[in-house]
Amino acid sequence: MPDSFTIPVPFTVIGGFLGSGKTTLLNYLLSQSKGIRFAVLVNDFGDLNIDKSLISSHDGQTISLANGCVCCSISNDFNQTMINLVKRIEEFDQVVVEASGVSEPARIMDIARLDPELSPSGIVVLVDAAEVQNFSTDRYISNTVLKQLQTAELLIVNKIDLVSKEKLAELEAWLEEVSPTAFRLKTSGGVVPVEMIFGGQINGKRINYQFDGETNRTKDSNYPHHNHQFKSLTLNISKQLNRKTFELWCNALPQSVIRGKGLLRFRDDPEHLWIWQKVGKHSSFKKSIVKSEISEVLLIGTAEMPVSLELDLSEGLEEIRCST
Repeated sequence: MPDSFTIPVPFTVIGGFLGSGKTTLLNYLLSQSKGIRFAVLVNDFGDLNIDKSLISSHDGQTISLANGCVCCSISNDFNQTMINLVKRIEEFDQVVVEASGVSEPARIMDIARLDPELSPSGIVVLVDAAEVQNFSTDRYISNTVLKQLQTAELLIVNKIDLVSKEKLAELEAWLEEVSPTAFRLKTSGGVVPVEMIFGGQINGKRINYQFDGETNRTKDSNYPHHNHQFKSLTLNISKQLNRKTFELWCNALPQSVIRGKGLLRFRDDPEHLWIWQKVGKHSSFKKSIVKSEISEVLLIGTAEMPVSLELDLSEGLEEIRCST
């Protein structure tokens, strides 16, 4: 582990059956990096439509981009690819893995749960609105498709322009049964707000808005490129948190909260910060070696997310609040 290493790098898996739109989403992420240094692991460079003017080097297995992002070919040895990546992990802010169309993204995420230099940051699964139900009944591929849906934390329903309103309503009802714990986003072009996938912040770098560093104040950020569909709430907390109280608060958050991230300092372990990740209804905690006197919580949700969410701390009541 490098001496300069301070915080595990977020690790996100993007899955979905063949033709669901994974490559389109990856191309979009690379084009919208805006200072975030992505390490993107893909199955085939040929599917990525990378602007040649952005490529600074290409050695056959790795494409380095001028914006600091790197694309690595998984080729035939995923484990070796990960070993090579972790050796230079301090160069990146976020790792994104494209799962093959017939693989189980949850198994790839297990790697991040075991490696102290990686932090699980969401299993994203794309589905083709016009085909996913047909795939789910196919005798050869149904098991794969259903496992992908059942382990998804964020479900992107793609190509909704290819189905009628009635068919879409039927599909959403079916997905609610098959994947009840995943939050769903709908799109027609395979593109969704980057902050919905990564939580608005990656290792201290804000996506689409600037962190002003103020303590015990919060900020509302609406995302102009998506018709004010989403907003964020942030809070810096100087007091130590009660772990059970925070977990109860987390579990009680409304469905309109899509994404949550935090660096938390608990009273029962004041020497460490804990990395909290929430994607849809799934939450996880991982110990960090970072030391800080302040906990920070960031929530991103739909326009229906309340403007005030109370967090009961050890001393009095703090609120996560934004102005409207």
